[in-house]
Amino acid sequence: ILSMFFKSDINRICQGVQQNSFIFGDARTDQEKNLVIVYSGGDDVFIVGAWNEIIAFAVDLYNSFTKLGQGKLTFSAGIGMFKHEFPIYQMAHITGILENMAKSNGKDSIALFAPNNEENNAGEHVYKWDRFINNVCNQKISILNKWFYYDDKQVQKDKLYAGTSFIYKLINLYRSMVEDDKINLARIAYTLAGIEPSQQASDIVKSKYRDLKDKLYHWAINEDDRKEFLTALTLIVYLNREEG
Repeated sequence: ILSMFFKSDINRICQGVQQNSFIFGDARTDQEKNLVIVYSGGDDVFIVGAWNEIIAFAVDLYNSFTKLGQGKLTFSAGIGMFKHEFPIYQMAHITGILENMAKSNGKDSIALFAPNNEENNAGEHVYKWDRFINNVCNQKISILNKWFYYDDKQVQKDKLYAGTSFIYKLINLYRSMVEDDKINLARIAYTLAGIEPSQQASDIVKSKYRDLKDKLYHWAINEDDRKEFLTALTLIVYLNREEG
């Protein structure tokens, strides 16, 4: 059964014919995905492709695998992000490390990003699948996209503008709180003051700013929320990074 799953179901998902596909960023749900299956055999698979489509694909694969096993089989994955010229064999090695991190999380988990690099610390972004899908993607990334627009060339009057420098300030702030397990509400207030809307701003924007402050304070207090928000912010940076 497993062998057939990794030979047939995996191709169906790659071809974009999976029903109720998971939507992540601008990843296509009804077209063939930008993915290459480097290896698929037994219960193991190694795939290279557009990073956002890899995440959407991984969630679809997890959901299909869970349905197949009726909750009795576990599914762990490591997803690394690399520049296009990065050697494939090193990608395989690093994602193998990430997969082991996921398995060490009680299995049935996902580990994101390359460990021990400048932007992400090893073990910082490891989750049970439900928590990643529901809390990181469907909740926090969704809320961030309701609050903010990220391209200053395409002004949206009903949202707050969040440039790259602001997002990185939040990343550094929440990473310090994740690492030290210390809440710093004063730094949150100082950081948010930089994007406080003017008196002339619309009531919608002012309301979103108040909601932003309330949520960021609330998420700072809770350890799980701090970590999930850090992951969501990091994914937002990737989703809005300029091409190249």
